[in-house]
Amino acid sequence: MPRYVVLLAVLSALLMAGAIFYFREELDGLKQYGYIGGFLISLISSSTVVIPVPGLALIIALSSIVAYPWLLGLAVGAGSTLGEFVGYLVGTVGRLSLQKNPSSTYIRLEGWMQRRGWLVILAFAAIPFTPFDFVGIIAGALRYTWWKFLLFCLAGKIVKGISVAYAGNWGYNMFLGHIKLI
Repeated sequence: MPRYVVLLAVLSALLMAGAIFYFREELDGLKQYGYIGGFLISLISSSTVVIPVPGLALIIALSSIVAYPWLLGLAVGAGSTLGEFVGYLVGTVGRLSLQKNPSSTYIRLEGWMQRRGWLVILAFAAIPFTPFDFVGIIAGALRYTWWKFLLFCLAGKIVKGISVAYAGNWGYNMFLGHIKLI
C-alpha cells in the first residue's frame, strides 16, 4: 500500500477524533436519534449507489454516546442492508447494458459471484470501505436470488455495524472520554 494512502488514513482518523472531541457537546444532541438514527443514517448512506456518503463516520460519532453499541450495530446492519437493495435493483434493471460492455472489474466480480456468490456478498458486506455497491449491482444483473442477497448482506452488514459501533465506542471512551477541558 502506498505511503500516502496510509498517511491520508491516519490523518483522517486524527481529524475525525479531533472533530468528535471539539464537537462533543453537539454530539450529545444525537442521543435523541439513537438507534433509529443509526438505522436511518445507514439506510440513506447505503442507498446512494456509487456516490460515497460518510455514513460510517456518523455511526462512529453516534456510537460514542449510545448505551448499547451492539444494538446500534444491529440497527446499522438492517438499515444498510435495505439501502444496498437499491444497488441490487439497479443491477436488475441495467442487466443488459452491463453485460453488453463489461469492464474488467465487472468480469472479475461476475466470476466470483458465479462461483461463490454468498461468500462474496458476505465478505464485501462485512469489511468496511469495500466497494459493495458493485457487488449489489452485479448480484442484481446476474439475477442472484433476492432473499439470499438480503440474507448474506444482512449477516455481513451486522458484523460490520457491530464492529464499527464497538470500535467507535471504545475509541471515544479510551482516548477522548478521559480528556477534560479546563
